Amino acid sequence: ETAQRLNVSKDYVYDHAKDFPFTVPSMGRKLCFSERGIEAYIRANSNGSRNVVTARQQKRKIGLVG
Repeated sequence: ETAQRLNVSKDYVYDHAKDFPFTVPSMGRKLCFSERGIEAYIRANSNGSRNVVTARQQKRKIGLVG
């Protein structure tokens, strides 16, 4: 659901979970995210666009930016 809301792949969410400000600490391997945090992140980063992942993040994902 988080990936769908951010318009990115599930792999991207898992790979970058530690970088998102809305990731909630949990026990074990389960990832948890704050719904309010996701909403705030989308509002702060969308600039009117549904895709909230920046071009720099996309380049980093494919290894073009260090």
